Amino acid sequence: MLDPFQCESSEGQRASYQEILERLTNGLAFCRSIGLKNRAEKGRFSHYENRIKRLIRIARQGKDLPAKEKQHILGQLQEYLVALSECFEFGDIISQLQHLPHEVLAPKLKTILKGPLLPSDENANSNAARNILFELNIAARLKHAGIEPQLGEHPDVRCEIAGKTLFIECKRPFTETRLGENIEHAANQLLTDLASVPDVIGIIAVSLSKALNPAYQPVHARNKAEAQAWVIENLEAAAASVGHIGVKFCNSRVVGILFHMIAVFENVETNRYDVGQQLLADSFLLPADEAYAELVDALIRTGY
Repeated sequence: MLDPFQCESSEGQRASYQEILERLTNGLAFCRSIGLKNRAEKGRFSHYENRIKRLIRIARQGKDLPAKEKQHILGQLQEYLVALSECFEFGDIISQLQHLPHEVLAPKLKTILKGPLLPSDENANSNAARNILFELNIAARLKHAGIEPQLGEHPDVRCEIAGKTLFIECKRPFTETRLGENIEHAANQLLTDLASVPDVIGIIAVSLSKALNPAYQPVHARNKAEAQAWVIENLEAAAASVGHIGVKFCNSRVVGILFHMIAVFENVETNRYDVGQQLLADSFLLPADEAYAELVDALIRTGY
């Protein structure tokens, strides 16, 4: 069993469970401050909070971890890893987006705080929580890159860059076989949204976290570089599998896709679990649209 006492973010910043707990605590306190007290205290993140607190108690026992505790963690490993990953993600989202209008942010956070404990328990009637979590993750990535996001419905996210407005439609397919269908649906939704607004371009953002790892199992990797290579390889394969769809829209104002994945890795070199996320950009146009290219460059500069 790997050392359960540390995890590391995609930015290479090592964080103890205590630090993850503090980020979560701050995020839940913010939710309570904007009228979401009941959902913050009774939703799934409250349950995750208890899981992380238990990890902290276990960590204080040092190397002499009782066999019973080890078996407990192994028996519910998926739940602990989901807690670490989604609390890491949730805390970052709150820190980046809490300045946005609360009347827009609060309904989305209310939905995020609900939902099933595990991604594997989701269905079409209960996936809104993680779908919106992904939308806010994309908005947070923009904020990290120095680009001010705006939240909405259609599109899910918008921003201004290089003097041009960008609409971003987000999708989160359950399986790889639904990837192409989701991309076409997003592109057609963008075309509808763009029809009444000239000089605006559309981008699709697709989360492959569930499609590529539906059981949410930790990915075995010798080190961080191998973990990143695994993610990039899988994102590139997914992008290649739907490349023919981009051809359908190459003469439209839907200009590209951002493929995204977040996963937990068993890092053999450091003997701990790492949380990593990666974005892969794919342009429908050659050369790429100027605003889209600038967006991608900004994301790359901040490590995404």
